[in-house]
Amino acid sequence: MTKKRANGEGSVYKTKDGRVIGSWQDTTGKTRYMTSKTMTKRQMSAAVRKKLQDRDEGIAAHSEGLTAERYMDRWLEAIRSNVRPGTFKPYEAIVRLHIKPTLGTTKLDTLNALQLEKLYRQKLDVGLSPRRVLYIHVTIRKALNDAVRLQLLARNVADAAIPPRQVKSEIEPLTQEQMRTLLEASAPDRLQALYVLAITTGMRHGELLGLQWKDVDLDGGTLRVSRSVYEGVVSPPKTNAGRRTIRLSKLAVAALKQHRIDTAMRRKAEWVFPNANGTPIGH
Repeated sequence: MTKKRANGEGSVYKTKDGRVIGSWQDTTGKTRYMTSKTMTKRQMSAAVRKKLQDRDEGIAAHSEGLTAERYMDRWLEAIRSNVRPGTFKPYEAIVRLHIKPTLGTTKLDTLNALQLEKLYRQKLDVGLSPRRVLYIHVTIRKALNDAVRLQLLARNVADAAIPPRQVKSEIEPLTQEQMRTLLEASAPDRLQALYVLAITTGMRHGELLGLQWKDVDLDGGTLRVSRSVYEGVVSPPKTNAGRRTIRLSKLAVAALKQHRIDTAMRRKAEWVFPNANGTPIGH
């Protein structure tokens, strides 16, 4: 006795013109179709079984037909308020410049690791550094992780894609002569103290702009990193390790003392390196 096929189990058939068509019902009961001129009936059956598995695992029906471009736009909009401006801006640039022009029209649920690796090779061939291409990979992987979490995808294909290997290069610090030349050239600049701190403390650009006078102990010769400024937006350090106390060199203490005198002559400001309005530079 032949077992009757259950509703929504899916079916596969071949048309007179040679096309293989698979059909199944999504979570809303709507019948979906997939057509191929190159797949065998066995391959189509496997593809239909995968669609049914995705359905049974709770993969959202509206993921079907969603292109990578549309998803990436929605993803950027969703994370905009949850990440720092300094994190969002590189994500947005990578999506706009590298992901959408290449993968934009690809259906999200058909994206595969081979396509991602092809994208990485193309970017390397046009001159992008392996480190930059790795950022593309990291961005795609992050976005697809969120798609899995939202049940738009069953798995993250970026986990199977191999990004380019990174070649570690040693950072060469400025020599004493180079530092002397830089400080001499910046002597007339009102931000010379910033250059001195950058050279002698290794602080990040945003950390320097985020300094307030209450963070600086000139008598004790230390300063406390408590915040960062990126494009005028003030944020706390990303990690607890980012909150740290730095011991200042005599050169840095002298530069800050002179800077404080120069700043006090113009205005009173809480920021060590304010703009003309007394707010952080870039605000």
